[in-house]
Amino acid sequence: MGFLDGKVAVVTGGDRGIGNAIARHLAESGADVAICGRSRGELEKAGKALSSLGTDSLAVVADVTKPADRKRLVKTVLKEFGRIDIWVNNAGVLFGGGLAKKKEKEIDRTIDVNLRGPIHLSALALPALRKSKGILINIASIAGKQGFADMPVYCATKFGVIGFTESIAGELSEYGVRAYAVCPTSTQTHMWESFAGRRPAEHVPDDVALEVIGLLKSKKAKSGSAIDVRKHV
Repeated sequence: MGFLDGKVAVVTGGDRGIGNAIARHLAESGADVAICGRSRGELEKAGKALSSLGTDSLAVVADVTKPADRKRLVKTVLKEFGRIDIWVNNAGVLFGGGLAKKKEKEIDRTIDVNLRGPIHLSALALPALRKSKGILINIASIAGKQGFADMPVYCATKFGVIGFTESIAGELSEYGVRAYAVCPTSTQTHMWESFAGRRPAEHVPDDVALEVIGLLKSKKAKSGSAIDVRKHV
């Protein structure tokens, strides 16, 4: 038995990295978990691993930048589980280098995945979250609190995610829905390794996942807060 028994959680980008760690910890805490990602192979593998933890799971191939995929994701989860209690906007991309080195498609992709995706998905999930008095969690970054010279577009999107979270918290409060931004520093994921090479990261994905679980367990953090990630493991 877990403290999330009977709850339904959705994690975007849940097939690997931070999203997969969050999905796993949610399932271990008793939640039925739906994940999405663009790679069918990685999704199927992650979905099987979640199923082995004793709760129901759902893996949906979806690109958070595509309106039809976003709508299908929410519709599929509600058809399968009938409710949404926890929504985690985790999917993200990072292209390194200063602005002068950025290709237009990299700029657009970063904004579409990291900022437009969470905003649109939150809007789609909102009716279900209002009904369940649920929780919205956006995975932001320390790069949403401090600018870094080698990731200007990424920083812009994460600053935007924190601002969006803080703003929407006021709107959601009248429905009993809480919203948080979770802000890791560097985390040892495929995205980090593609960006930083062999430079070690400060966190592992489980650190971020445990911060999310802590927010779900406690109501002490003010809705709209941007929470820094601590070392957990």
